Amino acid sequence: MHPPPVPPTYLSDAVLHPPMERFEVEDAETAPKPRSLLSTIVNASQNTFRSLHNNVLASVMRIVDPFREGIAVVDRTYELFILKLGNPLVVKRLLYISFVVVLMNSLYYAERKDGVKGISSGGFTDGKLFYIDLLGNSLRQYIDPLVLKEDIEYVSSVSRLPGTVGDLAIARYVKSYLANNGIKSVLIDEHDTYINYPVVNSSYIRLADGTFEATLTDGLLDGADYIQRLAFNPDALATDGEIEAPYIFANYGEESDFARLSDAGIPLNGCILLVKYGGNLPESRKLVLAHELGAQAVVFISLWSDWTDANSDEHINRCGVGNTRYSAGDLLDPFWTTHLADARNLDWAASGAAPQIPLIPVSWKDGKYLIDQLGKDGIRYEDGPFSGTSGTSKRLKLKIALYGRRYQSIWNVVGSIQGREQASKGVIFGAPRDSTCFGASTSATSTAVLLSLAKVLTSLQRQYDWSPSRSIHFVSFDATDYNVAGSALWVKERKKELFEQGYTYIEVSDIYLGDILTVAANPLLHPVLLEELDKVAIEPAHFGGAQNLYQLYVKQHGRQSTVASSFLENKNYMPFINSLNMPAIDVGFRAKDPARQPMQSCLDLFENLDKHRDGQMEHQVAMTELLARLGLRLAEEPIIPFNLSHFSTMIAAYKDDLQKLLDEHLIMRGIDLNELNRATAKLLQGAQSLEDFKQEWRDFLKSSDGVEPVMLANARRFANENVVTFNRLFVASNENLARPECYNFLTGTPYVAPPYSNDGREWNSFPFVRDALLMEDARAAAWELERLTRTLTHAAELLIMYR
Repeated sequence: MHPPPVPPTYLSDAVLHPPMERFEVEDAETAPKPRSLLSTIVNASQNTFRSLHNNVLASVMRIVDPFREGIAVVDRTYELFILKLGNPLVVKRLLYISFVVVLMNSLYYAERKDGVKGISSGGFTDGKLFYIDLLGNSLRQYIDPLVLKEDIEYVSSVSRLPGTVGDLAIARYVKSYLANNGIKSVLIDEHDTYINYPVVNSSYIRLADGTFEATLTDGLLDGADYIQRLAFNPDALATDGEIEAPYIFANYGEESDFARLSDAGIPLNGCILLVKYGGNLPESRKLVLAHELGAQAVVFISLWSDWTDANSDEHINRCGVGNTRYSAGDLLDPFWTTHLADARNLDWAASGAAPQIPLIPVSWKDGKYLIDQLGKDGIRYEDGPFSGTSGTSKRLKLKIALYGRRYQSIWNVVGSIQGREQASKGVIFGAPRDSTCFGASTSATSTAVLLSLAKVLTSLQRQYDWSPSRSIHFVSFDATDYNVAGSALWVKERKKELFEQGYTYIEVSDIYLGDILTVAANPLLHPVLLEELDKVAIEPAHFGGAQNLYQLYVKQHGRQSTVASSFLENKNYMPFINSLNMPAIDVGFRAKDPARQPMQSCLDLFENLDKHRDGQMEHQVAMTELLARLGLRLAEEPIIPFNLSHFSTMIAAYKDDLQKLLDEHLIMRGIDLNELNRATAKLLQGAQSLEDFKQEWRDFLKSSDGVEPVMLANARRFANENVVTFNRLFVASNENLARPECYNFLTGTPYVAPPYSNDGREWNSFPFVRDALLMEDARAAAWELERLTRTLTHAAELLIMYR
């Protein structure tokens, strides 16, 4: 039925249609003005919204409404059910807790796996606690002795004097090797430092009568006068023209040798001294004593070696002579990392790290000839030779020509595996790369082992989808022979970062120089090092019947099973220990008399290493596995494996050793160690508190089938922060430092100490106190002792909080 064409009339037309007044309107002459853009947009938006509401939202609401009504019915039913059970608030909480427990257990059993990856743990970022021993036992299969050998051969085929083309070429090789093995973050880190080089055909040592001239090139190589053949000492001082003077043989150049010469009335002022490498003093310290006695120059004599079966008396050792004990790094810029405008560029004479007397090395063959010319004049040393006297001694003419570059570029190579949970903490593997010649058994082997470590640990990543809890860094250091400049500059530039983030340094050097297994570690790491030694299997037939490295160590060093704590050599660990108090490890197969090893000469060729040493790479493979196990344990163990109880026990032993030093210096008898005794006892209590917490953590994880609650995980992380903070407490401020960049007053290296720890003394303990005692400065010794005692007490309080 259609509606009427017009509505029905309810009112009169007069009411509905009143008369209207007429107006005269003229026709518009122009078109009406269009609407504005804004108005158009508004209208379009409104239309779009109406269309969306009518066509989409309304349809959705029609679908959702039945579900909403159903949920309302379920909610009313749930509330009625809760009311029947009891108090609604209590019942709801119980149901919520039950639901969460079921959910957590479901996730746990869904993620749990057997094998290397281990069990789930809520405390870790990716939810995994890895079985460290299973990972460690798989390491050996990734160590390829053939690849190790090839890398040693390749690296040692190139001369690697710092700053040279060969040095840069090997740096680039290391970078590409790391990158190709899955290390994503790799860079070449360039620094500038002082480097000196010998000048070809310019240096000489002659008898003044013209009857003899020393050979100042390594006679073991044929061909042109390559720079690596020339006799020189890194960081040595050149002569200003020719020196002519009588020469005296001063044996090893130790205080006792100079005292004997003085007692015999043999003056050294104005003489040239012949001094043998080795003994109980670092070569840099011998130069300081010679300079103080007024000598004009020093000629170092390389010792005869039985490392090979021929030419063992003609090699020339090129030992670095920078005074690392005073300050590691750039000789002329000890406080800065680069040559900035405001850097303290010192004159040579003002540098405590630079030798103040000219020097040059010679072979044993030439040195012995010069000694024999002295006849039977002067004093006689224990092994037969005489010293000569300044009045009747032969005379030498000597000239040393060196070319020094103030700002020579050197290159460290750095690669990292990022940690998954505690990435801000890092384990650092550091190896020397440079060499004064070819360095097959030294820096070439160290570089090859560093590369193998990177390959082994990245293989675990690929095989087991593993990533370390803490970061692992691989660093190839340049200019190690030059006052460990590469590592020192790297540490100085990143001191704040390393101080906060690094936590252990592992030295990768001198891997196989002899048959004696030598281990050294910060006391915090003694137990973990011994445990890992026991896990590295070796071939009994080749290692005196020992089945693992621990058995070999006990066989060679006695059944006490103690680990040395001495870090006295000029190695890359120096800046990490002295500047940061970072716990360090140094392991390797070493020689009984290191000075007799021609490792800084051109005798150290790959051919000699392969022929006369371990051509099967068994020693190198064993060391690689040990280092990899240590790195894995330190990077992966949930609680940092520092043993504070053992450390505290060792501190007590160091205190007893300090007492012996006090008793030897009668002038220091007024200093007592009673307060240090009390601080040590308190430290033992605090350490036990931390060890108790660690045991409780292990027991809980065992009882909970590996589930770590969030609060317990936070407590574990807090414990890790505290053990790292513990080490930072013993780093002095910059104020009034006697030696630049030497801040560690607990386990640093004292200035006056032998180059190797072979006298039974605990030199790497209380270094500032020891230096003051040896210099007989009672006031400084008392002040340093008070600071040490105060800090040990504070450190103990930091640990006692775990009770």
